[in-house]
Amino acid sequence: MEIQKTTHCEAEYMALTETTQEAMFLLKLTQDFGLNIQSVPLHGDNQGAIALVKNPIQHNRSKHIDIKFHFIREKYNQKLIEISYIPTGENIADVFTKPMTKPKLNTFSKIIFGA
Repeated sequence: MEIQKTTHCEAEYMALTETTQEAMFLLKLTQDFGLNIQSVPLHGDNQGAIALVKNPIQHNRSKHIDIKFHFIREKYNQKLIEISYIPTGENIADVFTKPMTKPKLNTFSKIIFGA
C-alpha cells in the first residue's frame, strides 16, 4: 500500500473544501431566515490551492486528490462562493493557528476587539 504524501498546496485545497462545506450550510441557514445572500467570500493564503479551484485542468500533482475534495470547484462554478487571495501577513485567521509576534498581535487585536 502506497501512502501519498500531501503537499502544502493540497492540504490548503482540502481545507478550502471543508470551509466551503461549512459555508454552504451557513448560506442555506441564512436563506432559511429570509436573508438574501447569494454567495460567500472565502480567502486563502495559498495561491496554488486557489489556482486548483479556479482551473479544473488535471495536474500530475493533483490527480490523486479524492473526488470529494473537488466539491469546491462545483460551488465556485455555481458562483456560490467567491475565492480570493489574502497574503499570510494580512490573514487574521492566523491569529488562531500560528505563533504570533507582538506587532502582528497589535494589528489584529485592533480588528478583533475594535480598539
